Amino acid sequence: MTAERRIDFDPTRVQVRMLRQGINSRPTWIVSLSIPFPGAGPDSQRFRELALVSVDANTGKVVDLKVQR
Repeated sequence: MTAERRIDFDPTRVQVRMLRQGINSRPTWIVSLSIPFPGAGPDSQRFRELALVSVDANTGKVVDLKVQR
């Protein structure tokens, strides 16, 4: 299941980063899906909706999901 299918809003911004986490340095995709507040600039850190999804880079499975409202 894709990161976007795990949330209940349509993001207007998407960022994807590859990180190695843990003792075994497991590769993980960190996907940020967000809707900034109206009128917020491109570098704004204020969001109407925000979800952070961790995806195992080896399997493609979602391993963690955090949603801020």
